[in-house]
Amino acid sequence: MIRREGDQLVVEGSVTLANVMQLIDAGSREVLSGARRVNLAGISELDSGALAMLLAWRRTAVASKADLVFEGVGPDLISLADLYGVEVLLPLNAAAA
Repeated sequence: MIRREGDQLVVEGSVTLANVMQLIDAGSREVLSGARRVNLAGISELDSGALAMLLAWRRTAVASKADLVFEGVGPDLISLADLYGVEVLLPLNAAAA
């Protein structure tokens, strides 16, 4: 699930291949309408679908000449981005320890 709080999207719950297309579509609309930060601290389950979502939102932001920052990134997502070699494509700000 995602919700908008000002210029921030808050992502909560599961982000997997089973639900990622709906999240990509909803989040892309929010990025186009001014969301500039994404809080990922509420993700409870993820797989490679989460990376696909972040990359899609990043592409949407770049295409509209906007900045998009990902905050509250947990170690599982950082590890997955590193494993797939996409960490350099995503502005990931790790969650404070």
